[in-house]
Amino acid sequence: MTTLYDKNRAIWSGKAHNLAEKNGLYSSIFPNASKITFECTDMMMNEKNTRCQILDGELKIDYIGKLIIPNHRFYSKIPRCVYIQERWRTPENRHHRQITLTEFNRGTDIPSELFNIGAQFMLYGYCAQAFGEIGEPPKDPLDITEAIFINVGSLIEAVINETIHIVKEDCGRKRQDFVAVNFNDLRNSGIARWYYRDGEVENYHTSFKPPKPKQVSMDDIYNEKTVHPLLAKEDGNGGTTIEVKEGLSIKGR
Repeated sequence: MTTLYDKNRAIWSGKAHNLAEKNGLYSSIFPNASKITFECTDMMMNEKNTRCQILDGELKIDYIGKLIIPNHRFYSKIPRCVYIQERWRTPENRHHRQITLTEFNRGTDIPSELFNIGAQFMLYGYCAQAFGEIGEPPKDPLDITEAIFINVGSLIEAVINETIHIVKEDCGRKRQDFVAVNFNDLRNSGIARWYYRDGEVENYHTSFKPPKPKQVSMDDIYNEKTVHPLLAKEDGNGGTTIEVKEGLSIKGR
């Protein structure tokens, strides 16, 4: 393990996950799912499980969500697996309104989440009550006050291409470098897929349907100034369909 982590903190985070399930956060994130179950892969809670040591320890996956999507065109009876990292913060940190990814552990010389995260998504949120002192029985999180659900792949892409503002910081006593990204930047960039605050939900999922190409005559091609690039395909009837970048298709002989 590359970052200090108390088991009571893991228990508290598990309670926060249960609260997210109970309060319908995941049902709001995946509204098409009729049923969602979770497999916990947190290695702190599964210390002797080699599979969890790999999933959490190496790929930073805390939960595998298994979704049943009824009436779906592809095998609606088979659960769809989504690989999720969860991060729950205590109320005194809420003013930061940012997600964090560990970058490099200077105590062990081991790269951290920014370099090896394999989770598809991250649910990052703030709870109403802290977990308590290390060594004491963990307290109940009580409530989730703010949370954001992001596409991890899109975030890593943005970090690589430097298309999102990140802040690099050092968590001194743990000798653990990390990067932080503001909630608003995640929402404005499209990396956030869902956002919750004090009972209000914003869901950024969209139902995309490709536009049906319009049929135009061959005369139109010479009057159209924005037809390039063109892609000609045989239409199966001895003719050719020319698909135009803007969504037009031209049939000709």
